[in-house]
Amino acid sequence: MKTNKLLTVLLFLFAAATLKAESVDSTFTINGLIGKIAMHLQLPANFDGKKVPMVIICHGLGGNQNEPFISKIAADVLKEGMGVVRFDLNGHGKSDGEFINMDALNIQDDMRRVIAWTSKQPFTKKYISLQDTLWWYRSGYGCTGSGKW
Repeated sequence: MKTNKLLTVLLFLFAAATLKAESVDSTFTINGLIGKIAMHLQLPANFDGKKVPMVIICHGLGGNQNEPFISKIAADVLKEGMGVVRFDLNGHGKSDGEFINMDALNIQDDMRRVIAWTSKQPFTKKYISLQDTLWWYRSGYGCTGSGKW
C-alpha cells in the first residue's frame, strides 16, 4: 500500500513538473479503519510544483464528496489558487463500509487519516479542514474548520 501512495505522489509531482500551469485532478484511495477511503485531489491551474495552501472538504452524514454544493466550494477554492482534497466518509459514496456501521469514532478516524495524508504531501504549504458545518455555506453563513493555516 505504501508503494501505491508513493507512486501517486510521484505521479502528481511528475505531472506538475511536466505540465506547468495546468491543474491536477485525480481520484484515488487511502487506507481507513473500515477499508478504503475514496479521495479526490485537485490542484489549481496555476500550480507550478511549489507548495500551495490546501482545503480539506468533508461532506455531512448521508452525503458524498460529489454533491453539487461541495463541487461548487471546490471550484471556488481552486479559483483562489488553493488546492482541494475531498473524500467520502466510510459508508458513504465510493468509500468502503456500510452506513449502518458508521459512528463518530469512524468519522474522526477518517478525518485524521485524510489530514495526515494531506499534511505529508510535498505540495501542501498549509491546510484547513471544512467539516460537518458545510451546511452554513449553503445558507450563506460561511464555513468553519480547523487546521494548520
